[in-house]
Amino acid sequence: MNAAREVPMKLLVAIDGSPASDVGVALVRGLDWPEDSEVVVAHAVDFGAGLFGGPWPALAADQVERVTVDARADAQRVVHEAAVRLARPGLIVREELLAGRAATTLVDRAASMDADLIVVGSRGHGGISRMVLGSVTAEIVSHANSPVLVARGSAADRVVLAWDGSSSASRAADLVATCRAFRRADVHVVSVMNDQVP
Repeated sequence: MNAAREVPMKLLVAIDGSPASDVGVALVRGLDWPEDSEVVVAHAVDFGAGLFGGPWPALAADQVERVTVDARADAQRVVHEAAVRLARPGLIVREELLAGRAATTLVDRAASMDADLIVVGSRGHGGISRMVLGSVTAEIVSHANSPVLVARGSAADRVVLAWDGSSSASRAADLVATCRAFRRADVHVVSVMNDQVP
């Protein structure tokens, strides 16, 4: 009797060229995904004022255009390099360079593709001159409808499953229980209760 074929997954791997997003790529690369799973490697860049970390500086129009063209080319290179790292038989890897505010754009893209999982680094960077550590990741975790895996290492051999009895916790438990990527993981279910008497 043949074993049932696992259902392919849809993953959105959010990158920004930072070392933390490289960890996310390494994690996805090291995990075992069902055959024919789709991996969308996405980099969202605000090519307007956000590219400069605030209001447009006083630059000539040709300078602004050159900076934007260079930023777009750099972002495309980052996406392509990550996709090459993830390419392997059995995975469908797509490259996407998205224009817009990073967290909002990535959450919207995950929703439009009905992602089973979003993978992000624990911290990253945005714009040219600013570094906001963790803010995009925190916003994605807060607003995404899909489960979000925050990569802090290149392996997922230990999983802490936070359980509060909610439907979200049930979905997380189902993902960990059924996803091939977590088969070999040592899973610890943790629940916290308030034992203080009012």
